[in-house]
Amino acid sequence: MISDNELHNLSLQFGILLFILILIYGFVTVNFLEEEKEKITETTDAIGIVSDEEEEEAREEEKEEQKKTKNKKK
Repeated sequence: MISDNELHNLSLQFGILLFILILIYGFVTVNFLEEEKEKITETTDAIGIVSDEEEEEAREEEKEEQKKTKNKKK
């Protein structure tokens, strides 16, 4: 049977391993997945796919233009 000290040491080792894995995951997502996002953005720009942010900006610009044309008519 496993003693209390062995269980304590085992849990500490798993905790340290888990912490290291979390750090590695954070490093990978920040450094390598950002590059993938840039590649995806370049590809969608080449194809002509518009992101939600760009669509929202376009709508705001249209609203501003409509306001300007209404003001010119008055």
